[in-house]
Amino acid sequence: MKYTNITTIKEFIIIGFPGLPPEYYGPVSVLLLLVFLAIVIGNGFTIAVIIFERTLHKPIYVIFSNLAMTDICFGVVTLPKIIATTAKQPIKCYQVISLIIFYHRILEN
Repeated sequence: MKYTNITTIKEFIIIGFPGLPPEYYGPVSVLLLLVFLAIVIGNGFTIAVIIFERTLHKPIYVIFSNLAMTDICFGVVTLPKIIATTAKQPIKCYQVISLIIFYHRILEN
């Protein structure tokens, strides 16, 4: 007899921080927001210095700027969803797929 799997998944549940009391969701979200801002500002500063300083127009610094841009894009794709997620809030499959696509498109470039 042939067995087949007919499971269909329509949503995922991102647990976030299991066991975290709800009164700490605000401070944790603020902390993640500060991490997000540090990523964007720090890597943006790195890219700006490499672009505007002519002595840094060498291949190694181009690699550094690409790494900084990848870090910014990764933070922009993932951290807002983590900040918005509270305990056991479902996320639709198309949202997960779009996050995966954005993440892999960023890494391919």
